[in-house]
Amino acid sequence: MDSIPLTPMVKKRLSDYVEDALLHYIESSLQQGRTKLPPEVELAQTLAVSRTTLRSALAELEGKGMVFRLHGKGTFINPSFNQAKLNLSSTKPLLRLIECSGFSASVRPLYFYASAATPLQQSALRLEEGEPVVRVCRLYEADHVPVVLLIDDIPQKYLPAALTLDQLQTSTFDLIRGAAGIVCVRDEVCISAASSGQMQAYTSGEDLLGCSSALALDSVNFSETGQPTFASKQFFHTDYIRFNLTRTLDVYEQPSAGGRP
Repeated sequence: MDSIPLTPMVKKRLSDYVEDALLHYIESSLQQGRTKLPPEVELAQTLAVSRTTLRSALAELEGKGMVFRLHGKGTFINPSFNQAKLNLSSTKPLLRLIECSGFSASVRPLYFYASAATPLQQSALRLEEGEPVVRVCRLYEADHVPVVLLIDDIPQKYLPAALTLDQLQTSTFDLIRGAAGIVCVRDEVCISAASSGQMQAYTSGEDLLGCSSALALDSVNFSETGQPTFASKQFFHTDYIRFNLTRTLDVYEQPSAGGRP
């Protein structure tokens, strides 16, 4: 009789089980709008563990940025610990950016249609009057929660001849590269705030993100030769998506007259 290989089990410490229980409590508390944990004595009694074990689990959560302690006031939940933190300087497709933040990412294509380029699209994409542009609308989710509404305006000449909704599971970057051999290498971005009404203008009045306002990024993408490839409008649910940006300070720049030394 052939032997069946067994995989050694990894023993979890008691504090690991306590950490799991606390994480579940934290997620439930955030959904109910609570940001402060009960006192240590109460938590230890509820979980039936010693305060030493509890403190070990809290220290692990604090090290992960999920909670923070204020001396004399207690332990508080970091409300942004479950937000996807994206690099504003990155032009990776949204699915990859969301996945890099530790979330399960998915995309739901909503619609697409072709029409003659508007004067604004002609100017942004350097198109001739009457050239067809395809508008594509997608909804991106992080752990099944809608977090980004994306609208792309793409010259039809850069897309597959018989575009289908299923093909829109692929990013616009990959669609253009596959159909026209064009690689997008940079974009120019304008950042602003958007109301729910502005977002719903693209979704027939439906509130898909479920937020009263969002961070809006308007961008135009460019190829290696400097040709505009497509324009994009992205609405980000800021309860779930945050952007990071690192800026370099020019310490050698001379102060202007009357400025600070």
